[in-house]
Amino acid sequence: MFAAIGHMGQYVLVSPEQRVTVVRLGHSDAPQRRVLLQELADVLALYPSS
Repeated sequence: MFAAIGHMGQYVLVSPEQRVTVVRLGHSDAPQRRVLLQELADVLALYPSS
């Protein structure tokens, strides 16, 4: 997995093995980012490795 972690909750996650890319361009404070990271993990779990 490759990731680009931006400022204030911006993320680009690329998982070639799962054939999925997630881009998040929003703004979040620290407590919201903790929740966001779990939600991103939940989304990635929906895509099994190929």
